[in-house]
Amino acid sequence: MTSCPCCVRKPHRRLLAGRPTLAAALALLLASNGVIAGEARFATSFETGEPVPTAAQAGAARVSLGEGPAQPYVAKAGMGYTGDRALNYRASAAGRVPLFTVDIEVEKDTVLSWMALPEIVAGDTAASTGVSVDLVFDDGRRLSDLAVTDQHGARVTAAGQAASMTLYPQQWARKQVRLGEVAALRGKRIRAIELQLQPGSGGEAVGWIDDIAIDRLAAPGNRSPTARSRGATTSLLRRCRMASTSGCRSRTRAR
Repeated sequence: MTSCPCCVRKPHRRLLAGRPTLAAALALLLASNGVIAGEARFATSFETGEPVPTAAQAGAARVSLGEGPAQPYVAKAGMGYTGDRALNYRASAAGRVPLFTVDIEVEKDTVLSWMALPEIVAGDTAASTGVSVDLVFDDGRRLSDLAVTDQHGARVTAAGQAASMTLYPQQWARKQVRLGEVAALRGKRIRAIELQLQPGSGGEAVGWIDDIAIDRLAAPGNRSPTARSRGATTSLLRRCRMASTSGCRSRTRAR
């Protein structure tokens, strides 16, 4: 006997409508704990609803969310580079702070980028330039263990960044590393994001980090590294906002 189509029980509309909300809630829960599992990309400007660090202090190095630098030279005071907040770092000795747990495979076009603003400490303009975002891979090695350089040719270590003199006090600077161009890293999985710190001779470092992103971006032949990095981060944050207005918001201020 064939059932009448009118009598076939259909899923309740409210249940169907609730499924995307549940998925978004789960994604937000993972993001709030700094866990991005099996994703191809990652981005945070430390705004409300975006991933925030899983740890605040490790030995003499610590990080905390804040309103941004009070006296930047060429940016609005009390704000992050992109939004209302940024990540403040402080260290009285060399160390590293775990930030996020992730699970991202390194493809041939995978790019790491971030913004950094070192502050002047007791008149020392180089006190806080020893800072670098670091990555931990599935084989236990760190990005800082390898001879990898950023778009300025500077080693991607706290000491390498300080020695390069490519970070300027009280000014935001963009850093970009084309991970996919390092043959030894292709196919590896990024398991964690850390911040490596090494204060200057005065023994204290203070500064800000913003717009940490890992994305896939082909290298255009005629665009500068800075332009490529800016495009990658802006595009990724825009996709996040479109995907979930509650789970990944980024309020871009006028530049």
